[in-house]
Amino acid sequence: MNQAPKKNSTGKPLLVLDLDETLIYSSKKTLYQKYSFKVFSYYIYERPELKKFLTEIDKFYSLAVWSAGADVYVEKIVERIFSDEFQLDFVWGRSKCNFLGGANKEESSNYLKNLHVLKNYNYEMEQVLILDDTPRVCMKNLNQAIFPKPFYGETYDDELYALTKYLVKIANEENFLKLDHIKWRKNSI
Repeated sequence: MNQAPKKNSTGKPLLVLDLDETLIYSSKKTLYQKYSFKVFSYYIYERPELKKFLTEIDKFYSLAVWSAGADVYVEKIVERIFSDEFQLDFVWGRSKCNFLGGANKEESSNYLKNLHVLKNYNYEMEQVLILDDTPRVCMKNLNQAIFPKPFYGETYDDELYALTKYLVKIANEENFLKLDHIKWRKNSI
């Protein structure tokens, strides 16, 4: 956890994944459907088709996790949703984010994920994307961000299906910075 990223030796672009409201939903209370697993006092709901998404995307991208959640929470979630078949370049939690200020240090939207730190680990910014539901945490790298709609545990959700189509479609682009990811849904068709 919070280790230095692996040097990008796969030749694949890097896709940095957020957890809460992007890949999973966590709640202190159970929802109307069965939860996927429990971590500490949180009931965790995986976004529909999560395993299929990860399996397909892993063919085209190096994967990493960067969440504004507490480090120990992030570590436990990653242990559950990423099996040994997925080699993550890094797993980072809140301690690797920059605090933006605000009254509540527990609120994850008060933190910033600055992808430019990845230059220190030989990642080319043209080949790095981040998948996160919260634009504020990506404000230093909006042109590298893909914003799925937030996930709140719904049983019907096809966001990962659409994201898979889009990410596979652009995987061979030489410069992600030149793409308009704001319109990703239209480009996933």
